[in-house]
Amino acid sequence: MTQAGVTRQALLHHATDVFAKSGYELASVREITSRAGANLAAINYHFGGKEALYREVLSLALAALSEASLLDDEALDRAPREEAVRLFIRRQVAPLLRYAELSRYLRIFAREALSPTRIYSAFLAEEKLPVLAQAERIVRRFRSADASRADILVAAIWLSQQAAPFIRHCESLSRQLLRFEVDAPFVDRLAADLGAMAIAGLTALENQQPTGLRRSGLNGRDGGARYFAGAVQATELSLKT
Repeated sequence: MTQAGVTRQALLHHATDVFAKSGYELASVREITSRAGANLAAINYHFGGKEALYREVLSLALAALSEASLLDDEALDRAPREEAVRLFIRRQVAPLLRYAELSRYLRIFAREALSPTRIYSAFLAEEKLPVLAQAERIVRRFRSADASRADILVAAIWLSQQAAPFIRHCESLSRQLLRFEVDAPFVDRLAADLGAMAIAGLTALENQQPTGLRRSGLNGRDGGARYFAGAVQATELSLKT
């Protein structure tokens, strides 16, 4: 790797630490470059500015969490629908066992869930969300053919968020008042319980008449991503209060 490549990787690594610690607004360019052993102009040179650097970190975070959580689409489609739900939920809780490795990314997303920046909102609107796409594939197997796109997306967002509070608040699970021991048996039990509840919820939708739900926020190319961001924020705020 060239020296320029080494510097770029160092900036990404240390920017991730600083953004996780301080959030985008309070993150200091001086601190990032100092940690990376680079001069103050390095961020502009390699990324075009702090905002572009943050978007790159968000892309890396999404890719890392997707790699940890996503199933192979063919395996998902081959499995009976109830087993597909169990597999999906099991992979969604998998980051709990890799928390030390993924904690910086999870802290960044937790900050954004509570107080989303303009950059994050634009990022979600532009990026494909693999977890939402897989959740939608599963939901369609439980809904009638005439269910609206909005009906499907609401259920898919709900399904994709079943494990989210546990992942984002992993550090709190073992503290007062919960005192969970977050180990492999705990993750297995959590996956089984969440899977059972998700199957029950989706099965209850099977015989329900389509609502014909229409909402401008759910229709259009980026509507699902924007609604997903709002759902995540609402979940986090409810846990905070």
